[in-house]
Amino acid sequence: MVLGLLLAGLALLKWNRRPAPGEEPKIPKWMASIEASGLSSAFRVGLVLTIFNVKELAFAAGAGLAVGAAMLAPLQAGLSVLVFAVLACFTLLLPVALVLVVPEKSAAALASARTWLMQNNAVIMAVILLLIGALLVGGGLSELD
Repeated sequence: MVLGLLLAGLALLKWNRRPAPGEEPKIPKWMASIEASGLSSAFRVGLVLTIFNVKELAFAAGAGLAVGAAMLAPLQAGLSVLVFAVLACFTLLLPVALVLVVPEKSAAALASARTWLMQNNAVIMAVILLLIGALLVGGGLSELD
């Protein structure tokens, strides 16, 4: 429940810090550095950002707590973790697959997606954090009996 409340608080913070309508969103320094880097450098930055990203850790912890609280059999728990991992990686696998399959057509689509994601990043993150936080709080409340 505590993690859920922390995520809800983080969602509120993200929502309050979102850019005003018409305001250009600020590009994080790490993102700007990736755009100008090579493959190995981008891989290292991505690995570090994934391992030390508080949001990623919170999402993984929330998923782990939900699977643990469900008291599943080992095979079911393993399959649940596998489904979580595949879904978590899907947003990375789709653009990579597009670039590999249709490199000439994917550039415009990826640029458009990048622009939209940059403009709506704070709102997207706020909604995701709030939903996961609500799920964790609801799960914790249902266990109070």
